[in-house]
Amino acid sequence: MAGVLVTRPAALAVKTGALLHAAGHEVWLSPLLLPEPVAWDLPVTRPDALILTSPQAARLAGPQLAALAEVPVWAVGRQTAMAAEAAGLHVVHIGSADGGVLLAAATGAGHRTLLHLAGADRTPVAVPDSATLMVRTVYSARLTDSFTAEARAALETGRIDWALLFSSRSAARFAELYDRLGRDRAAIAIGAISPQSLSAAGPGWAAGVAAARPSTDALLAAAGLACDKDATQSEDAHDDG
Repeated sequence: MAGVLVTRPAALAVKTGALLHAAGHEVWLSPLLLPEPVAWDLPVTRPDALILTSPQAARLAGPQLAALAEVPVWAVGRQTAMAAEAAGLHVVHIGSADGGVLLAAATGAGHRTLLHLAGADRTPVAVPDSATLMVRTVYSARLTDSFTAEARAALETGRIDWALLFSSRSAARFAELYDRLGRDRAAIAIGAISPQSLSAAGPGWAAGVAAARPSTDALLAAAGLACDKDATQSEDAHDDG
């Protein structure tokens, strides 16, 4: 059994924490990103496909989603798909990789005018010449200023063996907040959702691993905290932003 810190936004942290509890680990939740809605307008041109790469987009996009209820949704990860369906959207495809791969698949299926509902911090994707990608920022993620009191106490007393990091921004903030505690980085290992997120945390940790693909199951497997599953069954597959 390991002590594990989960740093992703609260709604997703609870789900990840449940997986870890089920695997026999002790878990602390300390979200380092707080998603908030951003005002946005529907495009004048109606899209023939909707791209979603995070469940936060569906949860925070607001009443404008009603106008897109009949537009087929291409989603990255099962949690994103579930959030889309809960918001009344029509999911036709669930991808297991990133937004670029999903976009390529959607255009390969014949979609030419696509709308990506995204976070303020996102990775640019290559758009095929045959397609038009409209992007609307529907949420932003604010960095927190501290760990929760419970997580801080556990870190200070060495009860946490692994910190799980789900975006480059939260990885950098984790490193900053951890260093403020005056603790040796070599006292804790980190697992990251991507190589980029692992790099953002910097060097010096007891161990550092990145998920083989951007999914929770792959991250837990990389850290040796749970067995991996088939990509199509992953809890989610995205960067928390």
